[in-house]
Amino acid sequence: MNNRYLLRNTDLGGLQMNNNPKRSARSPLFCAGSVGNDLRHRSGRIPIKGIAIAVLFTLSSALAQNSATSPLEKLTLGTRGTSTTFMKRMEITSGDSFHDPDLPAAVAAGNMQRYDAIWAANFLPMYNKPAWILLKKSNPSPLTLYYDSSDSARSDDSSGPFSYIDQHHPDWFVVKEMGLDPRNPANRINWSIHNVPGSATSATQATNQFRYYLDVANPEFQRWAAQWFVARATDVAYQGMAADNVDMGAHQAQIIASHYPNWQYAGRSDEWDSGFCKYVATIKDALNKKGLILVANHNLAYGSNADPASWACLPQSVDGLMSEQPLSDHGTPYTADSFEAGLRRHERLLGLGLIDWWVLYPPADETKGHEFFLYHYCSWLLVKVPGRSFFYATRGDPDWTNSVPPWYEEYDLPLGAPLSPRAPYQNCWIRRYAGATIVVNPTQTQQNILINGTAVQLAPATARIVGN
Repeated sequence: MNNRYLLRNTDLGGLQMNNNPKRSARSPLFCAGSVGNDLRHRSGRIPIKGIAIAVLFTLSSALAQNSATSPLEKLTLGTRGTSTTFMKRMEITSGDSFHDPDLPAAVAAGNMQRYDAIWAANFLPMYNKPAWILLKKSNPSPLTLYYDSSDSARSDDSSGPFSYIDQHHPDWFVVKEMGLDPRNPANRINWSIHNVPGSATSATQATNQFRYYLDVANPEFQRWAAQWFVARATDVAYQGMAADNVDMGAHQAQIIASHYPNWQYAGRSDEWDSGFCKYVATIKDALNKKGLILVANHNLAYGSNADPASWACLPQSVDGLMSEQPLSDHGTPYTADSFEAGLRRHERLLGLGLIDWWVLYPPADETKGHEFFLYHYCSWLLVKVPGRSFFYATRGDPDWTNSVPPWYEEYDLPLGAPLSPRAPYQNCWIRRYAGATIVVNPTQTQQNILINGTAVQLAPATARIVGN
């Protein structure tokens, strides 16, 4: 190993995955193996490298109608808008250059083999479903999830559920105060309550006024929504649903109440939370009956003992959880007790057999962003379970836009398989892998330790990978 890498810490290339018992053997969700090769093992499972979260691109077809040539060779993928989230130097949508507008589908098919999972796979076939089906058939192994928001419907999205709900069930919208007529959009709570002046996500914030909260605790809505999501998750052979905005917990209720103190669930936020759990469980049950899974992006606080009731029910209602900005609070990494409480939370989820998916937004500054990335990535490696642990980090912009491809050189380090659980070591935490030792300093003071004969100096809330 190059020492230049060893003391800079982290590896993701090699996130290994094995078949999910909830899926039949004919369509495995996950594949396990060693990094760096694509050979089929005797077990029949295929090693895959890397993870993808979401991507928005246009598929434009030059498919000849009656050509004897392979259709896949005739397809071209082109980017539209922001091509952001496949985290590999060679983006599936943009080729060698991150801003290259076109990429032949045959090349994209090869690139897709590097990825373990796609969080929002439904963005891929938006403009050319046949092209995506061909691409998916050529690469059936990566986990592909249909993405949708669980808590709201957008009036500016013609393909979403807003029109149906607006016309037939306006009572499913959440109103600002009990007694207000939900048929009047002005009486409904929209997502603009989350807008932060001067935020880097101002473009997204501009659309929040068109995004209305739904009454997730309404049993009738729960049943209808479950069937809505199942129909879309089974449309293009996805393997499950990525449910965004599972907004439960005290913090979410406080945000709404700070704007509308007499809102529909004022003084009854526990009903909102328990109803949300039942709603998510209803979606999961409907998906599981079709052989699909549910992974939910939550916003529960977990560096403390907050939201105990929600933490008791939510893991029982999903097949996996995604945590945005894990082990941190508004950009400040967890340390000391918060770090330990947070990491134990992830261990509990993995112990329940769930998928544990981390999504990180490092600062835009390259130096600070890299340090932030290393600390969280190494923390993820402390608890990683091959087959159920996922990790993704943006780069160059603390949002989804990624001014540079979101690939870190540490992902290429051949760490190999974990050899032991994490263990305390001189105020730090370590975990030994076949090719290196992960070291994390979660304290607020500098630590000077000796690892594998190498002197390592760790500033507060930093981490390293040290070669064995």
